[in-house]
Amino acid sequence: MHIDYHGDDHGLQARFSGRSGFGDYKQIEQLCQAIAESGGRWRQVTIDLSGVEFMDSAGLGLLLLLRDQCERYQATVRVKNPQGQVLKMLEVSRLGELFGLPATPRGSLA
Repeated sequence: MHIDYHGDDHGLQARFSGRSGFGDYKQIEQLCQAIAESGGRWRQVTIDLSGVEFMDSAGLGLLLLLRDQCERYQATVRVKNPQGQVLKMLEVSRLGELFGLPATPRGSLA
């Protein structure tokens, strides 16, 4: 997976692309370090998942790790634009709601 990010007065914006799994731990760790170094300046972290074509359970775990790090600095994490399999993973796991996605009714998965 590839991660591009930048921070400004409105928070941190990141764009993930490629395939997401445990092999991306170092990149998520670097992003967490950038959040820590901001000293709580970024209260909103927005992750654009539109470029992620695949995410496994380890990739979901990395999103949770990122969320935990952000909570240490009173920042909220929101994901936007998940597509296809990634959206289904977030829905099936019921984790989408933790990241600001609208709740999906039970049994509505296609």
